[in-house]
Amino acid sequence: MDSKLWSRLPEDEQVMVLSFLPWFEILRLRVVCVKWNQILRSSEFRQNWRGRESSQTPLCFMGSKDYGTRIYNPALQKWQDCGRSFVTFRMDEGVYKAPDARVMGSARGLLLLQILLGPGYAAATPHSLMQDLFVVNPLDPLNKKRVRLLPHLQHPNTSSVLGMAWNDITRSHQILFQHHPEGLIFNDISSQESNMWTFYSYDVENDAWDRVARWPKDRYRDFQSPSIAGGNFQCLAKMCSSSLPYGSTPPSVQRFRYYLRDKSGKNWLNEPTWVELEDHGAPSLPYPLHFAILFHQDHETFVAGGEVSFSLVDNSDEYIGLQGFTVWKLHEERSEESECEENQWLEIHRMPSEIVDTFRKGVNMQFYCAANEKFLIVANWWRDCAVLDMNNMSWRVLPPEPHNLSAESPIREELFDLFYLHLCEPRLDILL
Repeated sequence: MDSKLWSRLPEDEQVMVLSFLPWFEILRLRVVCVKWNQILRSSEFRQNWRGRESSQTPLCFMGSKDYGTRIYNPALQKWQDCGRSFVTFRMDEGVYKAPDARVMGSARGLLLLQILLGPGYAAATPHSLMQDLFVVNPLDPLNKKRVRLLPHLQHPNTSSVLGMAWNDITRSHQILFQHHPEGLIFNDISSQESNMWTFYSYDVENDAWDRVARWPKDRYRDFQSPSIAGGNFQCLAKMCSSSLPYGSTPPSVQRFRYYLRDKSGKNWLNEPTWVELEDHGAPSLPYPLHFAILFHQDHETFVAGGEVSFSLVDNSDEYIGLQGFTVWKLHEERSEESECEENQWLEIHRMPSEIVDTFRKGVNMQFYCAANEKFLIVANWWRDCAVLDMNNMSWRVLPPEPHNLSAESPIREELFDLFYLHLCEPRLDILL
């Protein structure tokens, strides 16, 4: 637009025109002058922002304790360090920086951050290590909302953050927690309550807590990848590896299973708990997976996951590399004969061999995947990444992350649990 014509426009019309710019152009304009920075950061402008493009590749957050959090900026097509504002936290006690802030979840334009407070893992006792959780829009990192944790969820040794999901019914972000009884640490099984895991949800917008389910801890399950459909929590789970005899890996145990929250009280536990989808007429996933993700798109349910080949060498598992990665969709149809729904998993996509080959650069690799409504990403702990566009089922290999590990790097198993991978759509119109 001609600069003279632009200068003659009333300010409100200038703001309206700017509201159609994409998010990365808005970020550039913020640094032009103080006046425009205030306008573009205002709640009114952000609520009326119209520059969202659903086909935009999302921001990718990847990190580990040793290297911190890195972000892939699709506008610049490169990896960047998260800025100082990302690790700056304001609390009643003042302002502090936490360079090891860990991303624990993402949903509809927001990230969930965890800060660990205490003497560190080596010297920590079950109650000396504390956690703080914050929700933040990565496009407005100075503005963070602190999660008001329940007292018994403040200790990461006895509570796990499973993730964050968007609830279309309540129009709110919800965080799912799993509370482990103290008996997991102290081997105290004297009370009935210590034999149960309890699941809680936190509504970010309404600052409200709800106890959503319970589960007997002797039915060992590793719950993960929470999602919400129709206002109800769903997740994947598999048998905890620690509960299996060494070398015992039958296919039925390795398979991820799809669980729904049943709040009717008429289930096997007679109270709100998790029930397998098999109880609702759907089979388990066709074959075992070593890593997987559950997600939803346009009211449809998808599961994606991969197989990692490994062999037993000197009584230790040596990982060879990624063998394949598949996406399934849950197909529901009503049988005319039985007048009931018949569900089955339909394979809709397999990772092309040339993409699989990019993940076969060496051994001892750990794999992760993440997804939102439109995109899916696969990465290993060397930080090789490939993104799948679910709209056209096309893959794109991202440029190497500058701080990625090399194939010659020493194997450090403690990095496995500290690695994380999340996708977050850039949304200026999501406010806290």
